[in-house]
Amino acid sequence: MKKQVQEKEDFIHGDGIRTLLIEDNPGDARLMQELLREAGGTVFRLVHRDCLDAGMAYLTAGEVDVVLLDLGLPDSQGLETFLLFHARHPHLPTIVLTGLNDNNLAVAAVKQGAQDYLVKGQVNSDLLARAIRYAIERAQANRFLKIREQRYRALFENMLNGFAYCEMIYDDGGQSVDFRYLEVNDAFKRITGLENVEGKLITEIIPGIRETNPEVFEIYGRVARTGRPAQIELHVKSIGLWLSVAVYSTETGFFTAVFEDISERKRIEEERQAIIERLRRSLGATVQAIATVVEARDPYTAGHQHRTADLGRAIATEMGFDADRIDFVRIVSTIHDLGKISVPSEILSKPTKLTELEYKLIRTHAQSGHDILKDVDFPWPVAQVILQHHERMNGSGYPNGLRGDEILMESRIIAVSDVVESMASHRPYRAALGVEAALEEIMTHRGILYDAEVVDACVRLFREKGYRLDKTLPFWNKN
Repeated sequence: MKKQVQEKEDFIHGDGIRTLLIEDNPGDARLMQELLREAGGTVFRLVHRDCLDAGMAYLTAGEVDVVLLDLGLPDSQGLETFLLFHARHPHLPTIVLTGLNDNNLAVAAVKQGAQDYLVKGQVNSDLLARAIRYAIERAQANRFLKIREQRYRALFENMLNGFAYCEMIYDDGGQSVDFRYLEVNDAFKRITGLENVEGKLITEIIPGIRETNPEVFEIYGRVARTGRPAQIELHVKSIGLWLSVAVYSTETGFFTAVFEDISERKRIEEERQAIIERLRRSLGATVQAIATVVEARDPYTAGHQHRTADLGRAIATEMGFDADRIDFVRIVSTIHDLGKISVPSEILSKPTKLTELEYKLIRTHAQSGHDILKDVDFPWPVAQVILQHHERMNGSGYPNGLRGDEILMESRIIAVSDVVESMASHRPYRAALGVEAALEEIMTHRGILYDAEVVDACVRLFREKGYRLDKTLPFWNKN
């Protein structure tokens, strides 16, 4: 007992690899001690126990780095010896050290978790020392891998997003035709409502998906083939879901898809879009009503604002504006002459040349339109565009003599569409001059009075794309 305690103390406080030898033959135990003492470069602190129970009892109080285990012990024989020990200490690197030169037994022991299988008569000091070092290293590596696997598994099973690891199926021409689910997590099942999908093809699980969602096969197949990730949104009608899917691949022919259910977000977006559309129609009707009031006071220019607005819309489209900005141009163009409501109707419809005073009154309509609308909360600077629509690029316009980039682009568009429509149409004081005369006007003063890009777009519409000023169709009813 005293000897065992001393061995334990030396073992705990000494340097070197702490090695437990469970061996019932004293001669073999002394041989192993000598072999370890002869091993160069490494110090081993050896503790010896002569039966399985004594070895496992020692481990309840002492700590070791590695175990050398004989299979033929007084209290256990054969592979069962290792299985009993490994069940109690599965993480402790254990080398089977036996006199049995049996390949089948060696394979079975390693499969069950032994780090190595050594035959006593074939062991020298270098082989034994190397086997012990490798056993410890492999056990540490396996432990780290197991920890990482456990972390991954915990993350995989508990993540809120659906997760699927899949194999892509290609036809002989390399086209993506199907994919097989290899592993999915609980969130995938919860989100999609699909159960027992592992090992099955998507076309088995969701018949018809190749026809309803062909983009799935194209995108998944491309990612699995190239390794380049993709982020997509899919409306899988067959299961009634909108899904946001991040697709990754680290191995050719396989991919990982991470799912998020965005059905609620899409529903809200659709409702928001419907509200926006209703507001847009309401705004259009309001603008139409305002335009009607203005033109009711000036019957000779009835339709002028509508036609100016439609031409302005066409110019903005030709210039590549986005849909929202095109809407802005056509809405503000429809009421660009709102300020004329403050001008006496007899001046507006006067069939003869205006006096200087009457002309000055007409020129106030830009400021008046601005003042009427300046406090209205439009989604665009409508009041400012109306204020500037008679400004000119060289500063000769009114009311503030703005130049070049000081003038909003929408105002520059209205300046051109307003002049073209006015010259091409009949007025109380003159007959219509025609579209060609109007185009000559804006081309002559291109870059001087009128923005060059706007002029070019307007001319292309009429001369290359067959645009015509519509004399009858109200603007807001045009597509």
